Amino acid sequence: MKKAQGLSLGYVVVGIIAVVVLVVIILIFTGGIQPLNETADNITGQTCEGQWREKCLDGEKQLLGSFSDLEVGKVCCVKATK
Repeated sequence: MKKAQGLSLGYVVVGIIAVVVLVVIILIFTGGIQPLNETADNITGQTCEGQWREKCLDGEKQLLGSFSDLEVGKVCCVKATK
């Protein structure tokens, strides 16, 4: 009987994982993947369509983002949807 020639399965698996990690890193740095901490509620460059408050009330949620009508010390609050 002859022994198998070539790369072992372990080397192939490590190579595939390395290629996947490399592709993900390239996509992150080129803007192909948005950062995971951004949410659908983020608004950038818009005005607050809700109310400016120091703290959101019960039944409201705070919208995160960069607002052109930002009031110092206040947050943009809108009705929470369920």
